[in-house]
Amino acid sequence: MLSIHKLKTTGSHWASRILALMLIGISINHFAWSAAFTGPSPQDQTRFSNIGSIANTRHNLTQNTTTSPTGSIGASMNGVRNDYGQVCVYCHTPHAANSTAAAPLWNRTIKAHTYATYDQLGTQLTQVVGQPGPASLTCLSCHDGLTAIDSIINMPGSGMADNAQATTQNATFLDTWSGNAGGFSAAPSHAGLNSDDSTANGFVAGNGTGQTNITQGSANSVITNTGPPTTPPGGSVTLTGCNPGVLVGLLPVGYCLYTVTTPATLDPAAGCLVCHADDGSVGGYSGVIADFRIFNIGTDLTNDHPVGITFPATTGAGTDWNTPGGTKGTSLFFDNDSNGQMAKDEIRTYAGKVECASCHDPHGVPSAGPGTEHNPTFLRVDNSDASAVCLTCHNK
Repeated sequence: MLSIHKLKTTGSHWASRILALMLIGISINHFAWSAAFTGPSPQDQTRFSNIGSIANTRHNLTQNTTTSPTGSIGASMNGVRNDYGQVCVYCHTPHAANSTAAAPLWNRTIKAHTYATYDQLGTQLTQVVGQPGPASLTCLSCHDGLTAIDSIINMPGSGMADNAQATTQNATFLDTWSGNAGGFSAAPSHAGLNSDDSTANGFVAGNGTGQTNITQGSANSVITNTGPPTTPPGGSVTLTGCNPGVLVGLLPVGYCLYTVTTPATLDPAAGCLVCHADDGSVGGYSGVIADFRIFNIGTDLTNDHPVGITFPATTGAGTDWNTPGGTKGTSLFFDNDSNGQMAKDEIRTYAGKVECASCHDPHGVPSAGPGTEHNPTFLRVDNSDASAVCLTCHNK
């Protein structure tokens, strides 16, 4: 199987020479550049502008970004998720939506699960903490690590829906998607963020079963001019060749090609964090790709701000809570502009409870009006100014 993880070139002639390497029988599962040629760094190539549409954010799971000098980088993920070619479909569908969650035209799988909640720490709380509500479960359908990022109910096209996907991930159904490109001959692994709730080496694969069809123990090819890459625990690093040397004319001068093998027991290879973890555990990736470990929330929510917690009924002077100035249905919101409308940049409750979406908008919120970069981590309020997010609700 040919799967190109990351390929950066200074011209098409190098692309053709690298292709020649493959044609002479070198099996390459992933390309990872430990040292770059002249031009933008790998981080810059994969960084979205975070301006305007959700298409310009990391929540665009097609991963097609105009900031990459080589065009789309989405092909680097085609081995681990279906590329549906549409931004919205990873979360929403106009028909056959998930009826188990009170979420707008929700298209993602939401698996039934009992989460460990903040109150289990035994800290003193004045409010009741329940299980996450719909405005949290929608976020956790990716961020708890139990569900693949491409596990949806209704794939693009006629007759491409499976209602059972509302609560169960069916790899056979997901494998029927034929729109992937980039040279992959096998179906994607349908990976998700790794969870820390497991029995095997501390990780559960993104599909929630602890299993994956990623070939563990596979070879990851690394091209570098800084010496051998880091050997993963239990794995190996072997030198294929260099220029000068056996790969003269096939690699830039001074570069070598190494094969880094990960052991079959390395469970993190089952999910997104095999690449999106800047810990050097997998050779060639350290410092190259965005670190998503902090976004791997898992199902233990005891170390996160409580969700599913009732907002206090008594607020204002003499209490620890500010009073929301707006009401919409059963929800309260902090009406910063006093116009009576619940805006994207206003923190709110959902049915009287604090949820993930109380503080985060998955589509992004401009930091200083239209055309400006979104607040970091999809926050509704810019938190760089004196803990503005916290002090919206908390009177401290």
